[in-house]
Amino acid sequence: MVRDHVAGATSETARWPDDGEVIEALETRDMYYAVTQARIVMVLRALEASLYGPKVDIPSIPRSLSIEHVMPQRWESHWMPQGLSPAEEDSLREARARRLHRLGNLTLTAGPMNTALSNSAWSVKQPELNRGSKLLLNTELLEGYAGGFDEQAIDARTTLLAKRVCEIWPGPDAV
Repeated sequence: MVRDHVAGATSETARWPDDGEVIEALETRDMYYAVTQARIVMVLRALEASLYGPKVDIPSIPRSLSIEHVMPQRWESHWMPQGLSPAEEDSLREARARRLHRLGNLTLTAGPMNTALSNSAWSVKQPELNRGSKLLLNTELLEGYAGGFDEQAIDARTTLLAKRVCEIWPGPDAV
């Protein structure tokens, strides 16, 4: 009955968005300040759980994880490429500002690891995540972006995670 109601709703506040709308929203909007941190953690935990199959030896996700920006909020000191012109630096700042708080730039870590990673360069974060994180979400991140993590990586990872969100929470028409 609820599924039928949601499937037939047409008003903006009552209808269920289709997968394309969900993906577009996640690809173009900031999550970090637009959604409560508890909900972001819930989404990231669900994304983590979606990677678990019968061969995962520890199929439980700790509750005490915190949100980590892969590219840090204060990225300039360790993430600014050398040799850019002032115009190129400005363009890069704008591009990164648009992506910094999107789903593809967020992951989960233990609180002490989050503090230790802080504003570190990707070359520093990678081995620390590899050594300290046992989350499959971070394994996938490390394997998928071993060569570097930048705004294109954030875009690609956001799309990947957005599609997975649609698989985890399918709309009423998908049932």
